[in-house]
Amino acid sequence: MESFESYAEARDWLYGLRNQGSKYGIERMKRFASALGNPENNYPVIHVAGTNGKGSVCAMLERVYRESGLKTGLFCSPHLVHQGERIKVGGVPMTEEELLSTTNTLLPIAAEISSQDRENHPTFFEWMTGIAFLHLNIHRVDIAIFETGLGGRLDSTNVISPKTSVITSIGWDHVEILGDSLEKIAAEKGGIIKTGQPVVLGKMEEAPKKVLREIAEANGSPLFAVEDHFQEETLPKTNLSGSIQRWNAATAKLVCQILRNDIPITHETIQKGLNSVELLGRWSETIVQGRSVILDGAHNEDATIALCENLERLIKIKGERPVIIVGFTGSRQRAEAFLPKIQNLASRIIKVEPSHIRGIRLDEFGPELEKGGIEEIFPNSQTCSLEPKDTPVVVTGSLYLVAEVLQRLQGTSSSDQQKLQD
Repeated sequence: MESFESYAEARDWLYGLRNQGSKYGIERMKRFASALGNPENNYPVIHVAGTNGKGSVCAMLERVYRESGLKTGLFCSPHLVHQGERIKVGGVPMTEEELLSTTNTLLPIAAEISSQDRENHPTFFEWMTGIAFLHLNIHRVDIAIFETGLGGRLDSTNVISPKTSVITSIGWDHVEILGDSLEKIAAEKGGIIKTGQPVVLGKMEEAPKKVLREIAEANGSPLFAVEDHFQEETLPKTNLSGSIQRWNAATAKLVCQILRNDIPITHETIQKGLNSVELLGRWSETIVQGRSVILDGAHNEDATIALCENLERLIKIKGERPVIIVGFTGSRQRAEAFLPKIQNLASRIIKVEPSHIRGIRLDEFGPELEKGGIEEIFPNSQTCSLEPKDTPVVVTGSLYLVAEVLQRLQGTSSSDQQKLQD
């Protein structure tokens, strides 16, 4: 393969990689990064894992350091509307032209390392990680924040040598891969802890925290737990909604304080960044013809607790319960555990089918389920047809559903970019 002439060609090829699935382990990524010249070693990195909160903490750190005047790099997943959202420099996503150019650069390198064994060819997520390594190096970022995709120990991002590792939370998610106890999940995510480098822990239960302390001690890594440095009354403020976001803000602030000798930053700059951070899809509001539509990808137990807290606050502010639109990916059990928790917080619940490959079909729930489709609710890019017109709408249950709704509201074709979701 020589090169692609258009982003559409490159996108379809990447879709082929994605369709081959994930292959856990980092040896393949080590070979790939080495063949690229290990560009990820040319800038300081903060590595962030966690069941919940890692996207928020990454966004907070990126915004704080950008506020300080540094050129920031960010790698996160999944994207909501455009593939380039996964990789940002100075808060600006990669363009389709940049994705095309970098993919063409990587093609002969990947072909060479997989010439003897096709199993050595990078997976889709490894490819995106390689693009991030190269793109951030080309732009000579001053600091980069990398979010793990799944777990930590075997995640493709775990080939980096970070200034500090951050584990935001340990909760129940992906148990079929990460383990059937919080201790096992903690051990997997604790795999990002590096010898002698500091590790920061977000708010979490004692059992997984104990596991992470033991891993840190075995690696000679200084450990800083946010609950040892902040109390409820001292948590920093942030414009992201919910009490858990204040704990996430405290985690980000603690990281900045620990790295202050290497990366100087003032308290005022930290707070200014926390006050201006934005994260689409995490209790974020958009207005559709005067109606408030709130997007929140609450996809597991801990995220649902935070969602319910935000719903209760919304009801107090608005004086009415919102319409809640839900759709799920993954297991039916996850959906069935989610629905009772929000039942009394909604004036109406409408279930829809996300178009994601792992989307749960409506007929899996039985005949009592109210039929509804995204096209019925959002018949075109600018209309929300629910009645009454002033009732707020909350879209939740899966970040992929949030992405699909956002794409429809923006009038963006969902089919092309949805193909590249993890």
